Amino acid sequence: MPVTDGALTSLLREVSETETALAAEGDEQACRVRSRLTDSVARPLRQAAGTVAAGTVAAGTVAAGTVAAGSVAAGTCGRR
Repeated sequence: MPVTDGALTSLLREVSETETALAAEGDEQACRVRSRLTDSVARPLRQAAGTVAAGTVAAGTVAAGTVAAGSVAAGTCGRR
């Protein structure tokens, strides 16, 4: 069954909010969970929604702005 744009948008928004909450935790475990969430859930959803092109967010898409903001620093655990 195909997923609607509305469903993808809703899922992307929830994932983004979860990524943001995990980033606010600031500990190593939250950082690792956030990284896995981004790699296993957020990136595939963004690809399915057509919002990711070669690792970047396409301008003018549903992921531009707040929905994609959670993925920017996902790979920075312990590398400050």
